[in-house]
Amino acid sequence: MFKFIAPAENRIFALLHELFPTQADFTNRQSKGGKYVSITVKEVMLSVDEVIDRYEKASAIEGVIVL
Repeated sequence: MFKFIAPAENRIFALLHELFPTQADFTNRQSKGGKYVSITVKEVMLSVDEVIDRYEKASAIEGVIVL
């Protein structure tokens, strides 16, 4: 399971979505003020290196906070 916090912008959501296969399960939850969104992604990973690679790529997206 991957968790991110990001500004509520379609562009950022699209960039995160590109990092994962279509089978990945995305769940979004907006903040009370609507400025931010928490994103949870569920995907089965076969190696630790794949997990680290996804987190590194996500952290390179401006505005994304990796949890």
